[in-house]
Amino acid sequence: MAYVIYTSGSTGRPKGVAVTHSGLANYVVWAAEAYDAGRGGAPLHSSLAFDLTVTSVLVPLVSGCAVTVSAEGGAEGLAGLLGPVVGSMW
Repeated sequence: MAYVIYTSGSTGRPKGVAVTHSGLANYVVWAAEAYDAGRGGAPLHSSLAFDLTVTSVLVPLVSGCAVTVSAEGGAEGLAGLLGPVVGSMW
């Protein structure tokens, strides 16, 4: 097992769901290829407690790219990370 995430699903009652190491590894390899993750880096602006954050963290790392962590988090943190990049495009 790689980690456990708790979800209420459709029942409204929390339950733990085990994510296996092999399932996580298969997903990360697939995502790295599907998202062409070998270019540049990735901003991390969401909580590590959010399940899809594994995409933001592990996919760039297995692709040899950097992950830049936002000090603020959320939309403001993402804007802060992307502001210099977006500004340099214009």
